[in-house]
Amino acid sequence: MEWKSRLRRILSRQTVTCTEVLEALQSYLDGETDPGAARQLVGHLDHCSHCERERQLYTGIKRALSARRGAVDPQIMAALSTYGERLARGELA
Repeated sequence: MEWKSRLRRILSRQTVTCTEVLEALQSYLDGETDPGAARQLVGHLDHCSHCERERQLYTGIKRALSARRGAVDPQIMAALSTYGERLARGELA
């Protein structure tokens, strides 16, 4: 998979940018990153309130979706929609 290869290249560096963390965040939360990459992401999240807020949003969405196999809380859907719009406008980097 091309995205896994790209993820490995990004996370093989000493430091990662917010953009790179946000690109890798879902893989990290899904347990798809190796321990070294996970440490890098956590290190960044520990010091970057912006990326930590995004992690909290992803985690909330994931929790809501797994807990409610049916209807999703409208607040979560609104937050997801807002996030997608911000991402599309390039406001998250």
